[in-house]
Parts: sequence; C-alpha cells; structure tokens
Amino acid sequence: MMHDIFARLMEARIDIKNKGTDENDLLIDNVSDALCIVSKPGWFGKDGVGYSIKSLAGSIKFTATFKKDGRLNLYLHTEPFFSADGKNRRIPIWLDYTSLIIDDAIIFSEKKPTWHDKAFTLEREVKDGQQMTFAIAWQPHLYEPDMRENMLSELYKFYISKLLPPPSGQLASLCNDVNPTGVTFSIFGICVSRDIVTLLGSRVNRFVQDVSPISVCYKSPLVGGFKFSEENITEYLLDKKLNHFHVRNTILDMNKEVYKYLFEVKSDWLILDTGCLRYRTLISKDNAVGVTECHLYRLKYKYDENAFDLVSVLNMAEADFREYMEEYVNRILDEYDEEKIIVVETYLVPEYVDAERREIYTFKDKIEDRNAEIRRGYDYLKQRLKKAHFIPFLGNTIGDENHKWGKATLHYVPEYYEYGSKAVKVIMKQLSRIEETSMIETLNNYYVRMIACEYLYVDSYNGMLI
Repeated sequence: MMHDIFARLMEARIDIKNKGTDENDLLIDNVSDALCIVSKPGWFGKDGVGYSIKSLAGSIKFTATFKKDGRLNLYLHTEPFFSADGKNRRIPIWLDYTSLIIDDAIIFSEKKPTWHDKAFTLEREVKDGQQMTFAIAWQPHLYEPDMRENMLSELYKFYISKLLPPPSGQLASLCNDVNPTGVTFSIFGICVSRDIVTLLGSRVNRFVQDVSPISVCYKSPLVGGFKFSEENITEYLLDKKLNHFHVRNTILDMNKEVYKYLFEVKSDWLILDTGCLRYRTLISKDNAVGVTECHLYRLKYKYDENAFDLVSVLNMAEADFREYMEEYVNRILDEYDEEKIIVVETYLVPEYVDAERREIYTFKDKIEDRNAEIRRGYDYLKQRLKKAHFIPFLGNTIGDENHKWGKATLHYVPEYYEYGSKAVKVIMKQLSRIEETSMIETLNNYYVRMIACEYLYVDSYNGMLI
C-alpha cells in the first residue's frame, strides 16, 4: 500500500494530441522511460488522435512525429483521483512540473504546480511529418501541513478501502433477518459485553461486572476478618459518590450473592467474558474467604498481609486454576444450557484514537500480563464449553477517546460493538455450527479491515514528510 501511495504522489500524466481532422495522428517514439505506460484512450480520439503517457520516473524524453498538418495540444497534469466514500468527490493530487524543453527551446524551468483539473497546457501549429523532441521533468508537490494531512488521509482511506470488500449479500440478509427486540440477556463479565447487547436494543435482565470468577468460589470476607459490615460498606461507597451499579457489584461480591442475583431472573441468553480475571483476588491464608481486588480500591481497604494474599491468575498453578474455573462453569451450567451461552473474547488494547480522529496514541497502562490472565480464562472456556457460542476478538481494535464511558483500554471504537452485535445476531439465527463459525469469521475479517480503513491510516501518515 505504501508503494501505491508514493506512486500516486509521483506519477505524471502527459497528454499529447495532433488536433485537426479524424485523420490527424502522431507517432510516439524513443521513450526514455522503459516502464512508462503509453496508451491511446478512446475519449482522446475526436478531431485527431491523442496519446496519454504515465510515468513515475521523475523525468522523461520522447519524440513525436506528426501525421497531417494540425495543432499540437500538450497537457501536463496528473491522473484523476476520487474519494473512497462513494460520493465521487474528486481529490486534488498535486504534482510540480519543473521543466519542459521542446527540441532545444526551454518552455519553462520553474515549478508549475498541477493536478488533473489544473493542467499546464501548450498549443502550437505542427506540419505533416514534423518531428519534435520533448524533455519533461517533475517532482512531488510540497504541500502545506494541513493540506498534506488531508490529502494523505484520503489516499490511505482509498487504498485501504480496496482491501475492504462489502459484506456478502448472504451475510447482510442474515443479520437483517434477526429481530433482537424482546430477546433477553444476562451478563457475567465487563462493560464490553453489556454495550454489545445495548446496541442490539435487547433487554438486559441481569448484569454482574467487576467480579472475578475466582472470587465467587469463596465465602464472604465479611465473616473472615474484614472490619466492614454490609451496612457500612453501602454507606461508605455511596458517601464516596460511587454510582449504585458499582455499589451493587461490590455488595454482591462481598456477600457472595452473585449467582443468586444473576439467576433469579432467567434470560433467553447468558453472555460471559473473562475480562474480570485481570483483577487479582484477595484470599485468606486459610483459603476460606476471598474478594475481587477492585472492591478493595473502592473501599480504600488496607488488608492484613499476615492474614491475606493477593493472588493473580497469571501466577496460579494449572491445577488450582482449573479447579476454580470448573466450579464457576458448573454453577453456570446448573442454570443455562451450553447452547444458550455466548462467550465474548475481549482484551485490553494498547492504543486509542483521539477525539478528533486525527492521531493514534499509546495508553500508559501495562497490559501484557492482564491480557494473559484474560486469555487463560478464555482458552479454558473454549475447551470446556464445547457447545457454547464464541465471538472472537477483533485483532486490530483500538480504544476511543470519545467512548461514552471515557477513555480506557477496554473502551473500544464503535466498529467493535457493531461487529459484536452482528455476531450475536448470527448466533441467534441458530444455524449449524459450521455456518455460524463461517459467518462470524466473515464478519471478523470485514471489521478488521473496516477499523484499518477508518482509523489505522491515521498513525501511518502522521508526521510523514513529502
């Protein structure tokens, strides 16, 4: 793609014609650029024959021998370029011609900025059998910074869009054929899964967030050495202006009532993700009580290091990890059939696009270990829940400074949620697993390319000099 972009910025188009009657013609010969393209376009054939020469060489020499008396028409400019948005907008791609010599006469030797709609033109009388030698030189145009950025943005969008085929009619009709209105979901995971369902317009009956699947395997810490009681935890959190949603999740984890709350209203579908495995779990030394790490931060609670350990999934022995996850899965399978479970793969992303969609920035967060913890849980669920439905992550997803919940490593650009919601629609269609997997893979490929087209070109051209 970079080659295509630089070629577009360097390509000269030289149109030459012997204008007169339909019998007027010319012969192009002795062309110095062996790689140039010489064509005789049909639209240039009225009132004489015309030729178009396209070259990337930066300079070219050729001779033209004219047949019949006529008038030389010479145009120095560039190929037309249209926007990638389907609106047929013509984008100026400028090129500076630096010299034109015909035979031994210097026509000009200073920069002549041109583009397709603003050509340098020359006309003169020619005689039958007359031969002329042309020497032409050019260089890329030196743009002002703002103009350069806009032009490069259009170029990147155009060439990346060539890699972005539209969804097949079958896929589009499949997604449109499903009406999620009235379908209910419960979610045990993070906001990513909830936002996918929100985009569907479906009802969320129950949503538990910020509770690790490890933590729910333990008894309540309120009976194991914590100084807080349920009443003063609620009072404390509300006093700290924490919203009721986060208060509820903290109380559910502290009281170990996650499953009671999650299952008291049965939904059509249950969505799981393993995003909360990125949190460590505070576990008592006697392995009796535990709580998810993030709730300690909300409570500003300093635990007794002689009584508790802060345990990471990343450092957990395989046997221990599988025991925790098996208990978690078995509890879920007590309430939901595997065929009614959807697992969303989600990870922290290293970069985000700014609010103006002009630059890509890197998060300061260290995400490698957190993602390894999330992936460990996802890999286990793929192996354990053979009949569940899985929505793979979009590999090039980036964060969004404009996200409604704010800038964060798990707050993505809108295209991710479009992909997730359409994948859920595919699953709701209840096709064969081969068809379902194929359709979701097609969606994944499409949205990976869409994100590249919409955002990733920004970082590629940022700071680029011409």
